Amino acid sequence: MYVFKPINSSDIFHQEIELHKTFNLNTGSDGINSIQYISGSSVNSGSYWESLRVNFYLSGSDHDNPSTSSYGQYGIPYHSLEETYNYTNPRHKNKFMMSGSIISIAQRYFGDYIVPKSFKLVDNSTSTEVTIKDDGYGNLYPVGNSISQSTNSPSSSDNYVGNIFYKVGLVTLTTTGSYASGVKYTDVTTGNYNITFDSSHKIYTREYNLTVDPTEFNYTMNPTARQFISKSSGRYGQHPGTSILSSSPLPKNEFTSSKWAPLMTTIGLYNENKELVMVAKYSKPIAMSKDFPMTFRIKMDW
Repeated sequence: MYVFKPINSSDIFHQEIELHKTFNLNTGSDGINSIQYISGSSVNSGSYWESLRVNFYLSGSDHDNPSTSSYGQYGIPYHSLEETYNYTNPRHKNKFMMSGSIISIAQRYFGDYIVPKSFKLVDNSTSTEVTIKDDGYGNLYPVGNSISQSTNSPSSSDNYVGNIFYKVGLVTLTTTGSYASGVKYTDVTTGNYNITFDSSHKIYTREYNLTVDPTEFNYTMNPTARQFISKSSGRYGQHPGTSILSSSPLPKNEFTSSKWAPLMTTIGLYNENKELVMVAKYSKPIAMSKDFPMTFRIKMDW
């Protein structure tokens, strides 16, 4: 009778799975905060500007390209808490002005990162509804704006209005221009707004492939499957001839057929000290085979 069986390392598999989920949040959502900042302010907004400058915009107005002699407002090196510089599709930073606004998103929403090109901001608290999206490279651009600086791509260095830092859940509106007549970008996020985006979260799975041969685990330890025998004894204060029932290792008659097989519902995984560390339960009983090997798969996520 088999009670324990070792698991071969070749029967253990690891896998990474990336999951996405769409969130639709607003100003009232817990973990969503918007802040207006002003450089040099004696209140907290000045500290927010300085934090952005040091952590994300240290290279200043023009991106730092070592292959040219033109460097940014704050000199070299190019610096950001996020991705390295993408020369093909750069994250523009030439509109990091002295004032602007920040939206911070709690990590419990975006997970590992915000999926590029999934972010959308809609602010309907102004006289004209403002819609802003990301271009997939960390730039924010307006949708449907009636005031434009050029006919270039909406997310070009001329027309972009801010940035999104996907891995830290930070959205910045840095331009001081206007979206439409009477509506400035500094007005956006001062009232009610909605944001939608896709989050990305990686989970790790471990799969065990457990093979049971026909001669293994084919005996039930369920006491209700055993038959009982009667015997007479005068011990333990019993009168001679009194029938005493005691358990027997013999199965009941209905379980002695060659067609009968024990049913499996639960598998326990034990450590080297034979201490139970994990239990896997199946939705319905599975009859053990006496004719061919069976493989049970157990997958654990963490």
